[in-house]
Amino acid sequence: MMDNMEKLMKEQTEAFVPSLPESYSKMFEATVSNLKRRAADSEKNKPARGERSFAKPLLAAAAALVLLFAAAIGILFARPALAAEIPGVSGLVYSVAPTKEASEADAERIKELIEEAFHSLIFADYDRAERCFRDGYMTQRENYLAALYLYSAFNDYGDFTSDVRAEVGEAAQLELGELRMEQKAFSYTVRFTLDIMSVYAQWGGGEDTEMIGSKECVVSIWENTEGMFIERIEILAEDHQYIIEDGQPLIENIPSTNEGFALVPIDEAIRDYILFYSRHYGLNYGIDMLNGIIAELEAIPAAPEDKAVRLNILQTELEKAEGKVVQKYLPYEQIASELIHRFYLGEKNGEMSEFSDILEHNEDTDLFLVEAYHNAESTALGLRTRCDSVKVIVQLNELLEETDEFIKAKFGYHYELPYRFVPDEADEEIIVMSGSRTVTLTIEKGKNGLLIVAVEPEYEKELYSMIRAAAEKYKQQGYSWQEAGQMVADELHQKNLRYLEWLENEAKKTPEERARETAIGLAGELMYQYWHSSRGIPDSAVNHFTERTEQTDLFLWDTLLAAESVLLGVREPLFEKVECGTEELVEILEETDEIIKALIHTSVEVKGDGIKHIEQDIILTVRKDEPEFKIIGFENPSEDCLFLKELEQIAERYKAQGCSWQDAGRMAYEEVHERLENLANGG
Repeated sequence: MMDNMEKLMKEQTEAFVPSLPESYSKMFEATVSNLKRRAADSEKNKPARGERSFAKPLLAAAAALVLLFAAAIGILFARPALAAEIPGVSGLVYSVAPTKEASEADAERIKELIEEAFHSLIFADYDRAERCFRDGYMTQRENYLAALYLYSAFNDYGDFTSDVRAEVGEAAQLELGELRMEQKAFSYTVRFTLDIMSVYAQWGGGEDTEMIGSKECVVSIWENTEGMFIERIEILAEDHQYIIEDGQPLIENIPSTNEGFALVPIDEAIRDYILFYSRHYGLNYGIDMLNGIIAELEAIPAAPEDKAVRLNILQTELEKAEGKVVQKYLPYEQIASELIHRFYLGEKNGEMSEFSDILEHNEDTDLFLVEAYHNAESTALGLRTRCDSVKVIVQLNELLEETDEFIKAKFGYHYELPYRFVPDEADEEIIVMSGSRTVTLTIEKGKNGLLIVAVEPEYEKELYSMIRAAAEKYKQQGYSWQEAGQMVADELHQKNLRYLEWLENEAKKTPEERARETAIGLAGELMYQYWHSSRGIPDSAVNHFTERTEQTDLFLWDTLLAAESVLLGVREPLFEKVECGTEELVEILEETDEIIKALIHTSVEVKGDGIKHIEQDIILTVRKDEPEFKIIGFENPSEDCLFLKELEQIAERYKAQGCSWQDAGRMAYEEVHERLENLANGG
């Protein structure tokens, strides 16, 4: 029986495993001979009748384990890929296999596999790409999202590829950096950089490339007797994590399966993304996006067969989107367009437009009229520049409700307001203010035509939201909607008058008075930026209004050290938050046509364990250099800065040795910086 088992297992092993090395054959024969000898000894001492013998089953199991181990070792040395297909052997082979560098031949095959897979994914050719993956692995979550990332990085779809900006008419191409490969039995781990290049035409002909992004990638590969296949693609990038965690609506409609995602073509996911914005900004917006994507795809210098799959999907979606622009709603777009156009005419004419023929004045339209009146009055008083013309494009975004009596719909609109300026008697300059917004209108279908009976603007952080909040407050106090609206309108009128008075007073101020106010304001800003830096956030804003002179040099070094000491880990941030404080003129110490020197009291509010104020008296010397004043001198009588005193002592030592103030300040900074580094390193 033992001989038959041995013969059978040898035949099964040889069917899968090439000839074993001689050393392992000898080990195998010695092991089997030893087991036979033990079996013979056991037979001599066999138990009495009725007692069960475990020798033969144990011997058979031991022989099977020996053969299995021998098979695993043979596979490992001969053809590791075989192990991937033999149950019971694959795990053993993998566990005993060493980790080593992939051979040159394997490296070449792996590179071709990854290039083929990535090339197919960026062109959404999934039939072609799926042949590069192990069965069923392409639809797993991580691989699907990696495919989505490759597609988006190649095509520049905005929010989730912020570092990839190929212009229309240009193209992006992906290049693999140096591949670093490790092999363990039948598995390979490949690490490399994915370089995203922008291809653009040169003047005079030809093309050139520029790197616009680089991402670290890790690819896991599995090999069997049929070849190499990808198991997992991992892209180590922050924007890739955004897609994984927050990339809605790109993946919200992807159906899940037990194994992962059902593979929805990425162009369809992008279609959902476009339709999401179409619902918000209008169907025409989605059509424009599709046309833009198609134009970019056609400009990509790739083979037509590579682009054919994506072009077909995108053009099909374009035809569907264009079919959804229903002409029967055009009259509603026209009345919405008229409403918005008249609203902005107030900023052109300085007079509120007449709305009564298209808008019913009621509780649901009153605050819209209050805002329209305020904007027109602001223009009439000269508090805002009159625009030259008004251009408005309105489209129906979404039909919310429709009956025989009314329609409620969301409209998107884009406005352009050109303003004409003639700065300093130079050539005139035209600046166009533009933006896109949405508004929900309820439109009554009356016998005499359409009439807007409700207006709901959707720009919550602007003036309308403040008007509505103020009106709600008055209504809660018992006022009618008419009274509440009028009281808010009166408040806005008074605010305009106060602003107008302030502008008139500013115009009456002498240049000396304005210069003093500027110097005082710079003191508060300077100390705010300094204590902001002390939280470990170096702020270059200080350098914009402070000139490096002998009187400011050490303070600027102190500002840098205040941030570095936190970044090096030498000290904790002093505060959680720094708020702009107040500044007050104490005394003008010197004033000429060129400079102002003043003692100024500053107070900066900081938040940490509670709220407190840092009070400092500083002496600033400010050069009158309109339109930008510059701080050219800083003295700190209260000595509350972090490193200033130490810097002054060190700089004086270097000056005594004959160094210039520039060299003395720089060396003083380097000395303190070195001390901080030593502290950070435990010195």
